[in-house]
Amino acid sequence: DYVGIPIAFTKLTNLVSLEIGLNLLEGPIDTAIFQKLTNLVYFDAHSNYLTGKIPASLQRMTALEQLRLQYNALSDDMSWVRSGGIPPAIKTIWLDDNNIDSILPMRLGNFTTLESLSLPNTGIKGLIPTQIGYLTSMRELWLEGNKLRGTIPTEIGMMNNLTTLQLHNNSLEGAISPQICSVGISKALTSDCSGTPPSVQCNCCTKCF
Repeated sequence: DYVGIPIAFTKLTNLVSLEIGLNLLEGPIDTAIFQKLTNLVYFDAHSNYLTGKIPASLQRMTALEQLRLQYNALSDDMSWVRSGGIPPAIKTIWLDDNNIDSILPMRLGNFTTLESLSLPNTGIKGLIPTQIGYLTSMRELWLEGNKLRGTIPTEIGMMNNLTTLQLHNNSLEGAISPQICSVGISKALTSDCSGTPPSVQCNCCTKCF
């Protein structure tokens, strides 16, 4: 077993793609990984035993488009988002089934290159910020199985490229607005719209939970 991601990778400064998922890596992610692999475009370390927080040095990976850390044991607070630490070219962030003790930061709406954000079963809580509507490149947004509450922002209707929106198994309430329905989400639109009465009213969901 290795403790964290082997620091020897930092010597490969011209590395563009690093795929180390489905191994037995454990421990925290060393800050040096993100400080020195500045040419990395694709980083996949899913399904390991990585712990700790995502380092704020992530923002130094200016070429990074894909960040896949789902199915680890991270304990993160998304401080790297609040500090502006998302790489400027990022398109995909998958963090499924990690422990994220945080609300969705309003600053998330600044990262308009995002196309796919996956945060199911992470424990994120609080309201969905209206600034999420600024993510107009977004195609896939998975937020199910969390502690989100309040209403579903009408501003999601600004995300004209959205094909997947999964919101079920939260504590959301109210109605999914006509603006969201008019986007024409083609693959999956889910919410807690079953039950009597339903927590969420939805006339265009593909599946109710």
